[in-house]
Amino acid sequence: MAQALYRKYRPQIFADVTGQDHVKRTIQNQIITGKIAHAYLFSGPRGVGKTTIARLLAKAANCEDAKAGEPCNKCKSCLDFGDGKAMDIIEVDAASHTGVDNVRENIIDAVRFAPGQGKFKVFIIDEVHMLSSSAFNALLKTLEEPPAHAIFVLATTEIHKIPATIISRCQRFDFHKVNKQDLFARLKMITEAEGIKVDGEVFDSIIRVSEGCVRDAESLLGQILALGEKNITVEEASLVLPSTYIATVKEVTSLILKSDAKDAVQKINQFIEQGGQMKPFLDEMIEHVRGLMMSEISEGVRGKGSGVRYGKLLDNLLDVRQKNAPEAFPQLPFEIMIVERCQVSGVGDHDDDSDNNDRFPPVMGGGKGGEQDDSAAKKVTLNNPPLIKVEMPVEKPCEASPVSPELQPVPRSLEDEVERSEGRFSVEDLKSKWKRCCDVVSRTNIALPMILQKAEPIGIYGSKVHIGFRQSFHFEMMSQKKNLDVLNAAICEIMNCKIDVMPVFEQDETEKVVGELAEAFGGVIVE
Repeated sequence: MAQALYRKYRPQIFADVTGQDHVKRTIQNQIITGKIAHAYLFSGPRGVGKTTIARLLAKAANCEDAKAGEPCNKCKSCLDFGDGKAMDIIEVDAASHTGVDNVRENIIDAVRFAPGQGKFKVFIIDEVHMLSSSAFNALLKTLEEPPAHAIFVLATTEIHKIPATIISRCQRFDFHKVNKQDLFARLKMITEAEGIKVDGEVFDSIIRVSEGCVRDAESLLGQILALGEKNITVEEASLVLPSTYIATVKEVTSLILKSDAKDAVQKINQFIEQGGQMKPFLDEMIEHVRGLMMSEISEGVRGKGSGVRYGKLLDNLLDVRQKNAPEAFPQLPFEIMIVERCQVSGVGDHDDDSDNNDRFPPVMGGGKGGEQDDSAAKKVTLNNPPLIKVEMPVEKPCEASPVSPELQPVPRSLEDEVERSEGRFSVEDLKSKWKRCCDVVSRTNIALPMILQKAEPIGIYGSKVHIGFRQSFHFEMMSQKKNLDVLNAAICEIMNCKIDVMPVFEQDETEKVVGELAEAFGGVIVE
């Protein structure tokens, strides 16, 4: 039977252990000075070296010729340990020995007897958090007054389940996930020892999937090496490794940062049609964008926008990650995020864009398509109130076009004043069935329902139904004829009545405050 890599290449000295330098250095110094503690508590993620270092501690403490805190691996004690014959090292799996009787039999009774060969009798209790309350109480007495020849090493992945009374009797060491560089070096060392060449991209994929766990990484590498190839490429490794979507992730990320909503939505729909899964895709995208943000920060990029654009995108992705998507359209929340972000960002988050464009949604002014003459633009930038910074152009600005009637804010009290008129249903009836209307819209346009969910029917005048929108870019989008026709048809289907939809702009409080400030200083809001 072939031996698993993590067992075949289990470290024989502290120097072979990947990572955890803070633990290794402290324990080696204790062995050198002879000041070994009577109890240790190792906590941290799975597969990062807790049990390995516990065994090395036991071996080095009993080594007849330890040097620099390292076991010699030549004396009888070390050789017996390597052969599994060391009688003075007792390992207990608390996951399968949880009761108080097990603790009494395996630990309390055994600790009374002096070591048979070495200087210390070492008890390694793995998954110690699985012990019962009575078992912990029985162990506590021994930890309080241990014999001079006893050393206890408790290992756990769930430190919060360990009683404080136990923790206080131990020297606690927190183990960390292994960083990418150390894990890469470890995997490369193993493949070189096995005489097999592996592409660097394969190592990267293993490291990403293993998430800093050495044992998981070595297990995955073992599965790949089992393919029997002497030169393993990404193509061969894909038979074992989970699918990666990094190429699509990079492309979609770039499109979003350029505010190319059309191509980004098309790309994600193509991805889903080809069998892609949204959850792992979002996880990879979050990791990718975070890497971009950290890289920009670490490279010392200066300016207002350093890392900010990536931070905003990460915030959007985390929101999408938490939303429940309809089974038929798993990509829907992601598509809506793309549409809304690209609408807010306008020209996009380019490298030279450091003005934090999407701090506030744009207030649409006059002019064709809501665009404003650049020469007439004045910008109001809000810092911490009441400080207000107003940037005025040198040249005399042109007078801004008046806001179109459709964009004039509608008082919220209007909803209370509107009663059922010539329509065959009331505004309350429509509100109660609004979600069903949105579902019908999703059959034709999967991007509009998220916008409509933030809208609200506010009144019925004859055959006209007024739908209120609180953000200007939502209002502008729903004012397009093709979108109005889709919503019109959906309401007609659900309410069984022919009507006409009229979008109404109900100004959001944020836009209202900023708009009032702009008006007070003779300016308008621009992106």
